[in-house]
Amino acid sequence: LNVQSPLREVGFFGPSGEGLYCLTGSETMSVWHHDSAQRICDFGDSRAHLTASAGIPIEFLVGCNWNGSDLHLMAGNSGGDAALFRVDAGAISLTHKLTGGHKGCIRATTWPLQQSSVTNSFITAGEDARLCEWNLNGSSSPASLLPKNSHNNSVNTTTSPYKTTNSRKPKKGGGPARRQKDKKKSSNIASPY
Repeated sequence: LNVQSPLREVGFFGPSGEGLYCLTGSETMSVWHHDSAQRICDFGDSRAHLTASAGIPIEFLVGCNWNGSDLHLMAGNSGGDAALFRVDAGAISLTHKLTGGHKGCIRATTWPLQQSSVTNSFITAGEDARLCEWNLNGSSSPASLLPKNSHNNSVNTTTSPYKTTNSRKPKKGGGPARRQKDKKKSSNIASPY
């Protein structure tokens, strides 16, 4: 396979894993048939189409996921908004808008295993140091979603069994700079430097 651009992410999809999706560093996407190495569709740089479809600016492609029946593409912007699209053989269509969770670029997403009973939720990670859990509630119509358990102006928008920091503001900086006190060097000891 030659997708003619440096690859950023590849993955299998389809009932038997016969499909292969490719995302590139130049924000293009193509899908291939794995066994025959035939390209099914080259979507190219589809950010303008995705922007028009989602109604929010799309600046980059985040990643893809096969949920057992559909291939989904997540794309987003530097403001933290994103959209989820269904990828078919020759078309990409909007399924959900994701707003209000991140304040910066979403860089990664993870989905539960297909064997999980919770296949309608997933987690995103962003440059804003947030993890957001999103719940699609089984809705297939385009809708703006808020993160699960979202609180306005909260620092941590995910639920965690380990630590909750919803009411605490992040610390800025590392405190005052401290210099190590100079130790007087003995004049009779030679320095190896």
